[in-house]
Amino acid sequence: MKMKTLIVCIIAALFSINIASAGIPMLVKAKITDKQSGTPMEVDILIKDSKGKKMKLKTTTTGEFQQVLTSGEEYEITFNSKDILRQTETFRTEDTDKYVEQKLDFKVNKIRVGAEIFDFDIFSPESATLNASSQAYMNKVKLMLRFNRSVKLVIKVNADDSYNKKGKKYAAKKQELVQQRVKALSDVIAKWGRLGDKISISTGTSGSSANDTKIEISEVVDAMNRRM
Repeated sequence: MKMKTLIVCIIAALFSINIASAGIPMLVKAKITDKQSGTPMEVDILIKDSKGKKMKLKTTTTGEFQQVLTSGEEYEITFNSKDILRQTETFRTEDTDKYVEQKLDFKVNKIRVGAEIFDFDIFSPESATLNASSQAYMNKVKLMLRFNRSVKLVIKVNADDSYNKKGKKYAAKKQELVQQRVKALSDVIAKWGRLGDKISISTGTSGSSANDTKIEISEVVDAMNRRM
């Protein structure tokens, strides 16, 4: 009798583990706001699960949406509208064996001149050599331009990470390094064809971050390439 009871308990435990690993329905409640102002954004949303199943929805005027998803799963979510830069990221639902409501907050970039959309560290210290992460970062910029044809960008490069001491000696070294970094980026973007025509490069400062490259929207244009 004890052996039968033990076997039943083991089977029940395995069954419950399988149910948990398969995931159960849960409710995701999310809010989308502008990264800079915090204003709620009304956008179109595309959610895709790991099997490629797609769900299309739209936020309310308060930037909110609700969607029933499966617990313990990873999803890809894309935000898009005429007022924001198209953005794709991933999120994971909570691992749970019972119904829950998960709250999420997403930040998007509203299209406006002067908006900072990227803040990267793409150069090796005291060097104009692009680091190992630079290719992935620049691919993000290229993809953004492909999906947002109304914007032009300015890339602002600095050398604050390398020469931040005072004095003419360091100022001269910093200026020289900045110009070398501008040249290195120009060489990369020159290979982008028409996308490269939508980018200018200038010098800048690191600001509140220690990163060496910031990217802002410099212009918003219409289909005829006229400034809006």
